[in-house]
Amino acid sequence: MTVEPTGSGEPTGSGEQRDPWDALSRWGMAWRSTLALWIVVLVATLMLVLLTLLNGNRPEATLMFASSYVVWLPVLGAILAAVVGPWLRRFLPFSQALLFGALAAAIPVLLFAVLSLAEPLLDSCTPGETCEGGTGLILFGLWVFGLPTMLLATTGYALAMGATRRFSRSAPRSATRAER
Repeated sequence: MTVEPTGSGEPTGSGEQRDPWDALSRWGMAWRSTLALWIVVLVATLMLVLLTLLNGNRPEATLMFASSYVVWLPVLGAILAAVVGPWLRRFLPFSQALLFGALAAAIPVLLFAVLSLAEPLLDSCTPGETCEGGTGLILFGLWVFGLPTMLLATTGYALAMGATRRFSRSAPRSATRAER
């Protein structure tokens, strides 16, 4: 049942089965990644809120920050999985998840980089005033949105791959057990 991947994602042997994740279409990868990302983001949000409550604080700011990922990260994950998912098949599963997380993290960081470049054009400073800008906004985007996005996207994509492999392989076994 072992499958050696080739460049095209096809199995090398004639009687061997394809990996269930490699057999998915780009849309199958997209909806599974979206569902897994929603699960991961909701669990992370609940953990952050519980941690805030256990520290004796009110969770409004933490809940607002963490719940902002509930909408945009699964949508970003679906688009990213549909676009680069077939290309990621050539790598090992661990590498696929890391690359997916890095690509997902690059998008908000690039957005903050564009905003930091546009900020001096939109907000002019007087000559005697100290202006905020430059790399500060890029580093803010990296630490506040880039790193959590990478962790959540990597975990979600790995969960989607693992669940697909687990449940796709257990379905035929359970059918053969029922026939006995």
